[in-house]
This record gives sequence, C-alpha cells and structure tokens, in this order.
Amino acid sequence: MDSVAIVALNKLTRTGEMRKLSQSRLTPLTPEERDQVIKASALYGVYEKTFDRESAYEILKAKAEKVKAEEAEPPERRPPPSPAEQAGKFLVDMARSAARSMGAQIGRQIMRGVLGSIFGRK
Repeated sequence: MDSVAIVALNKLTRTGEMRKLSQSRLTPLTPEERDQVIKASALYGVYEKTFDRESAYEILKAKAEKVKAEEAEPPERRPPPSPAEQAGKFLVDMARSAARSMGAQIGRQIMRGVLGSIFGRK
C-alpha cells in the first residue's frame, strides 16, 4: 500500500485528529526477525534458562515410598524401665502435682486479698 492510499483510508475523528489505520502485517515473523525481537526484549536472559524442577507428583511419590519403607521396618523397642526409674518418675510426678496445688492455693489467697482490699470487706 502506498502512502496516498494510507492517507485516503485514514479517518478524521470528531475533534479533527487524524487516526491512522493499523500498519501491521499478518504473515508470521521470519526466524531472524523473531530472534531480533527476543533479544531486544527487556526480559531477555531471564526466561531462556531451562531447568527441570521436581514436580508435586514426584515429591508426594517419594514421601509415600519413604513411609512405606518405614512401615516395613519393625519399630525399635525400648527395654522396660527398671524399678528405680519407675520410682524416680513417680516421685517427680508427685512433686509436680504438689507444686501445682500449692501454687493454685496461693494464687487463690492472693486474689481474695486483692479483691477484698479493692471492694472492702464486710
């Protein structure tokens, strides 16, 4: 299309501006033109690198195989605790329980005293 035909096909808008028709082509780019456009892009160098990440399917499959392998092995059994260990654990548990009950009782008495002094005792 020559410039005379383009000017003849252009339209005037209501404001009197000249609006040009699209001057793109419909044929595909040649390989040389494609390379030129790609290299001129701001993203050139970012997306050209290819690498194969591990997919979610592969990760889940590996986990399932690991679980299946662990289930196949019998769990390690600990020897039963000796009587001395059982007695020590019993004493520790008893001391812990006594400390909790004393702490709760002391906390209750402190709250009674604070609230009694705020609201006044009758």
